[in-house]
Amino acid sequence: MKPLIVILFACFCLAVQSQTCIIIYVSSKGITAGADRKYHEVLISTDTKTAKQQKTFKVHYGKKIFSRNNCFWAMSGADYYDTIHAICSQACNPNLSLQKIISNIRKRLQTKQVKNAMHELLSNSDKVQKERFKGNLTEIAFFKFDSNAYKAYRITLFMPGIYNNDETLHFDTDSIVATRKTLGVFVLGHYGAFEKNMDPEKWVDPVTTIRMLIKKQSASTPEEVSAESDIISITKVKYEWIKNN
Repeated sequence: MKPLIVILFACFCLAVQSQTCIIIYVSSKGITAGADRKYHEVLISTDTKTAKQQKTFKVHYGKKIFSRNNCFWAMSGADYYDTIHAICSQACNPNLSLQKIISNIRKRLQTKQVKNAMHELLSNSDKVQKERFKGNLTEIAFFKFDSNAYKAYRITLFMPGIYNNDETLHFDTDSIVATRKTLGVFVLGHYGAFEKNMDPEKWVDPVTTIRMLIKKQSASTPEEVSAESDIISITKVKYEWIKNN
């Protein structure tokens, strides 16, 4: 019987405006994740008294795949002084399932601290960024070997705008659970240059395929995606960063 292939992509309409390309391949043999090395973007704020521009608001990360306590996550999109990143890092409890970790993160993202941070971020964004944030503020994908299976969970955050000082974040959540007959791919950020019918079942070497796809995307969007990439391979017994030969 031909294996069932689960291919999950980010929402196309606005995800392609994110300045990154992250690919997460999840199979019954392990997880391979890769990200381009494009450095972060900043929002330009202007001092109202001196009219001087100040680059103070971090939006995109340089290294986009992170690990803590044998739990791994990737981020694409906006943040404000590492607010979301800190929540993700603190949530990585090795004794919790991915589902529980995601549940904890969703609760933390509704706190007043996060609302205030997102208010500042949105207030200091330009028109293009404000429109993007309505459909795709940030994507976070967590992945690891969990309860005898390789899994990945993704949260897509979006914020329609500021209404009566309320910046409540909205969520979409999806997941991949790999079995002997199923595998899946998450793509965060740009993927417009990929083939429409990309078939992960044919990925004999996920590392090579991910590097090739990121280079292909970089050729299409060089200002947003670098040709160089960081690749990590994860199994239930170890993880390692793969050198770019």
